[in-house]
Amino acid sequence: HFNFHISNYIIMANRRTLKKQIRAILGQLMDECIICNLVLPKFDNNTLDSFAGRIIEINDEFIARANHPEGTKDPKRVKLYYNTLIQDFNKATLALIEDMNKISE
Repeated sequence: HFNFHISNYIIMANRRTLKKQIRAILGQLMDECIICNLVLPKFDNNTLDSFAGRIIEINDEFIARANHPEGTKDPKRVKLYYNTLIQDFNKATLALIEDMNKISE
């Protein structure tokens, strides 16, 4: 029985750092999926493929959003945009972790 959690928190200093943090967190989740596939009978290849697809979708969505902020002329709008992006990313990864925890019970 595994209990997944992510200990990294996103602290954005700049766009490049944000994208690195997104990739690092999702990389950790992918590593956990691979380990689960190796040690948990419930976590078969189809389950691994499903989670890998979700991780790739989350990565693509949030990297694209990080690359194209709204309101680039107004620093307050940009800051709000990135704060919303980080909150949305956290929600997406937490939902993924909850699903992984359900399977590993």
